Amino acid sequence: MKSIRQWLAPVLTIVLLIAHGAVQRQADYAIAGNVPAELAASQQVVPALSIVEAKDLLGQTVTIRATIAGQPVVQPDGSYRVLVEDETGTLELSADALQLRPGDVVQITGRIGGSFQDTLLQTSSAGIVPVR
Repeated sequence: MKSIRQWLAPVLTIVLLIAHGAVQRQADYAIAGNVPAELAASQQVVPALSIVEAKDLLGQTVTIRATIAGQPVVQPDGSYRVLVEDETGTLELSADALQLRPGDVVQITGRIGGSFQDTLLQTSSAGIVPVR
């Protein structure tokens, strides 16, 4: 009986964390769905994932809210790369043009590429919306 309790608590904790994340995403969608159409169009309000959630969705289009964590670096092909961060982690962003400074908070919609260890969010400048 004691061995069952030892593994049951961590399993239940994981199940509760997964359920909490699903409920939170549903709440985000509900909030975004209740925004008046004029406001949603002008501010492009969409539910956002955390960076750790987005990293699990390789090959898919995601939206995150993050802070620019460094200076954008111009790549040989003319694109820009910069680290972005939120409370769950960091992610490298690749975009065709960036007019951002460290500390800017942005909403980014793009495609997750790479591998779990080397994840890259690819987008165009149109996929980056300043939040504040």
